[in-house]
Amino acid sequence: MLQAHEVKVRKELLEACYDDEIADVERLLAEEVAHVDMADPHGNSLVSEAAAGGALSTLRLIIVRPAPMFMRSLDRPFSALRSLVCAPSRP
Repeated sequence: MLQAHEVKVRKELLEACYDDEIADVERLLAEEVAHVDMADPHGNSLVSEAAAGGALSTLRLIIVRPAPMFMRSLDRPFSALRSLVCAPSRP
């Protein structure tokens, strides 16, 4: 079972990926509590969250590490790559 700190870090990491907050993603990954291949209870991975948020900088950071490119979210039943293609563009 995950401890409270681990749950908090994983949630923050998923949110940072969606919001394209590179510095936070790097900092949270450095804590080694969460890894690029992690998923939350809904099946959301770092890649799927970054793709859903249109977070290209975060995707570039994550893609160079081993991560499940086609992991599906239970809430959004399509691949992370399709999510990226359909994501709204950021300024």
